[in-house]
Amino acid sequence: MITNVAPLLQFVGASKTFEAVVAVAPLDLSVAPGDTLVLIGPSGCGKTTVLRMALGLLWPDAGQVRFRGELLSPANVQRARRSMGYVVQEGGLFPHLTAEQNVSLMARHLRWPRARIEQRQAELAALTRFPINALGRYPFQLSGGQRQRVGLMRALMLDPDVLLFDEPLGSIDPVVRSELQQDLVRVFKQTAKAVVLVTHDLSEAAIFSLDHGRVALMRQGRVLQQGRMEELVRSPADPFITKFVAAQPLLAFGHAPEPRSK
Repeated sequence: MITNVAPLLQFVGASKTFEAVVAVAPLDLSVAPGDTLVLIGPSGCGKTTVLRMALGLLWPDAGQVRFRGELLSPANVQRARRSMGYVVQEGGLFPHLTAEQNVSLMARHLRWPRARIEQRQAELAALTRFPINALGRYPFQLSGGQRQRVGLMRALMLDPDVLLFDEPLGSIDPVVRSELQQDLVRVFKQTAKAVVLVTHDLSEAAIFSLDHGRVALMRQGRVLQQGRMEELVRSPADPFITKFVAAQPLLAFGHAPEPRSK
């Protein structure tokens, strides 16, 4: 975590309710350049709702979401989204577009010159270890890991300030998932983006938060505890945290593999 740097994304007492069901209780979280914040917790605890509020896909019923110090609102949300990259399971690719067309979608919308698009795609293919000769393939012609890399490239295309990940590796087989985890950690370090990542997997949270990252464990819309992973494991602030940790083998805690140098 980088200290003494103004937050890029802030939740200030932000809450959301759906038909009298509290999805997110008043929430105070922030992420600055170079920060990695991992939201973890059981299904339905509010993790994805937090991301959707960050993107302006949902608006808080109370409190604020601020981006670059400015209140996020319908008037500025489109501009803010161009500085946010969003990655979901399988990359969330459009099936009728090739990998190249998926990656360059927003750049083409913004009328970037073709040469600039091609240069940026080549940079991102190298960064994400995606075979550049596969850019002409459609999503059904790619492996799950390749689709996820395309989704990451698309999120990075406009060089956003913040990357938001919603269970990005949840449907990928364990071997490829391990490779992608290490590659994502490397990308986070190289790009120094602010990252908010949602997962329900404790070992994955440990890997992504290992290098000065934070973990926020949620339950029923509330953050029970946030801080370093070892703090949650060794000094749980709530009995549910103890139960949640005990329910998953924390394979990566304390000895997560270092990202491979490429």
